[in-house]
Amino acid sequence: NGTVAIGKDALKILTTGGGNTAVGYQAGTAITKGRYSTAIGYRALYTEDVGDESTAVGYGALFSQNSDSDNESTGNTGLGLTAGYYNVTGQNNTYLGYSAGKGASGQSNSNNTAVGKDALLAVTTGGSNVAIGSGALQADTTGIQNVAIGSYYNASYVGAMAANTEGSECVAIGTAALQTANENDNDGTIAIGWGACRVQAGTGGAQYANATTAVGHKALTALTTGAGNTALGYTAGLAITTGANNTALGYT
Repeated sequence: NGTVAIGKDALKILTTGGGNTAVGYQAGTAITKGRYSTAIGYRALYTEDVGDESTAVGYGALFSQNSDSDNESTGNTGLGLTAGYYNVTGQNNTYLGYSAGKGASGQSNSNNTAVGKDALLAVTTGGSNVAIGSGALQADTTGIQNVAIGSYYNASYVGAMAANTEGSECVAIGTAALQTANENDNDGTIAIGWGACRVQAGTGGAQYANATTAVGHKALTALTTGAGNTALGYTAGLAITTGANNTALGYT
């Protein structure tokens, strides 16, 4: 049935499943009916039994995945040590990198893409996010539909949207872009540029209350809680901290 198993307990209890490849100690060890999966590495795809079409490469990659129906197409890819480790029944995720999409015990998430060390590290149920870069969206738990592209530089300038936990529908592109925002009153914010909206923080207000648009290197980089601001250009709105309803176009 096109099965390849190399390593102690690899595909140990396989029954009717076909087209699987497992290489490594206990790789795919629980698969019974599951088909067309690839598990390479120590305990990669360790828990899955009946789900189809997963790719797990690396120590503990997709470790907890356990489909809830026979021969369900999971569509998950986990490449890297503990990539997608805790995701249980979530589908159609792509996690590439050390602990990318590692998640939290017993939680499930779907339709996420995370590329880079610790990208979407803490995700629980948040879905449809794109995180690219070391530490991008690393604190996100329940936030959905965010795009965060930008890598960790140092302790002061971290991955894009690194502190966000529940905020949704944001776009942050650049190292330290929207790095401290963490509540849903920042939902809908667009921060494009190195350090754009770097210290914008949530206040617990209504959704979208602090939605901001900042495009440019350090655009609105000092803004904390001001609402309704728009800045376009290199360091546009540089000095604004709590001001509201401003429009800044051009250099500083």
